[in-house]
Amino acid sequence: MRIIINKEINIPKNNLKKYIIDKTLIIHKVLFKIIYTLNLRC
Repeated sequence: MRIIINKEINIPKNNLKKYIIDKTLIIHKVLFKIIYTLNLRC
């Protein structure tokens, strides 16, 4: 478990931008799904 966490934290500087973009894309996809399902229910 610790190894996985350390890999997540220890991101190389050149991959930092890509890492942040990937994380924000995942968050946006999740938010979109939540909003979409809420709209279907109403």
